[in-house]
Amino acid sequence: MPVEGVFHHIESAGRRNIAIAEGEIGVVWEDNRDGRPAIYLSRRMVGDSQVAQAQRLSGTGEAYEPTIVPFAAGFAIAWEEGGKIRAAYVQSEGLTDVINLGRGESTQAALVPGKQGELLALWSEQGDRDAKITAAMLALENGRLAPGVPFAADIKPFTGDQNYPSGAWHGNLGVFVIAWEDRRYENVVLFSAIGDGNVKFSLPMQVNGLRAPQSGQYGVASGAARIALTPFRGAVAATWADKRNFQFGYDIFASFAQTSGRFGQDMLVQDGFAEGYEQWHPAIASQADTLVVAWDDDRDGSSDIWISEYVDGQWSDDLALPGGFGPGAQTHPSIALDSRGGLHAVWVDRAQDNGPTRLRYVHGQRVP
Repeated sequence: MPVEGVFHHIESAGRRNIAIAEGEIGVVWEDNRDGRPAIYLSRRMVGDSQVAQAQRLSGTGEAYEPTIVPFAAGFAIAWEEGGKIRAAYVQSEGLTDVINLGRGESTQAALVPGKQGELLALWSEQGDRDAKITAAMLALENGRLAPGVPFAADIKPFTGDQNYPSGAWHGNLGVFVIAWEDRRYENVVLFSAIGDGNVKFSLPMQVNGLRAPQSGQYGVASGAARIALTPFRGAVAATWADKRNFQFGYDIFASFAQTSGRFGQDMLVQDGFAEGYEQWHPAIASQADTLVVAWDDDRDGSSDIWISEYVDGQWSDDLALPGGFGPGAQTHPSIALDSRGGLHAVWVDRAQDNGPTRLRYVHGQRVP
């Protein structure tokens, strides 16, 4: 049951708060049960019905926005603590030494597994004027993460903050594809770049299309937010929240980076029943030929979790996530797919406005 005064958050860059490695599920989040924001990890085997115990990962400083990915035979985890980025490796024996990434004030960590043994870290680091996406390769040495030399992800940055990075390995090209929110213009635009993770990436390429408003009331052009990437069929798929419909707020869009690494045509993900409602917090997951996007909206009078699957070149009708809809607010989904195509989802559940929260989890298989 929710505990009065305790609030949970799963808001990592790229929405990676659940991962599956070697048949084990790892979930990371931030809550204030000890009086200040701290990072926690829960682990359980796929199919285990028992509630796993929470393990605290962060130290004594205030900590936020943890992310988790499968790596080697365990999990790599990163978070912000005390204005710095921390990272660690977790396997069956437990948490290894926590390392520090970056040099200046840093937020919004993302981790990106590459080819075997490679792991890219991304984060937003404050410079003299603006926050810029910074990258570093991480290696696993004697069961512990070891950081490489950090470098700027954008080789020709403009003025304006860069935030909320995400990334995925493009298997056909043998490169990382990274993306982020960029404020070089008056509105927020999504940019991407490709590279092998060493020293530099390509020049940035714009991801999302833009729409000019019919009235100056809505600014110079539409904006976008919170891009999330995943490998898919040897390439990379992306989803994000997009405000090109100025009257109704954000919608969920998707795109694919194919042979050149450049993202192609934007595709609206949600179905027509979502028209006129705002969509929030998109998450994406893939496994083999299965690709799923999740988000929350209030089309049925309460904030619920919805999912859509990419099938035969188009997005399916929306499905309310079992257990993730009904009275109260169900928000901030994070999803993962296991080797059998089973969907694993975690989200924040709030029974009443301004009330305490709890984390909910569900695992389901596709019905034949």
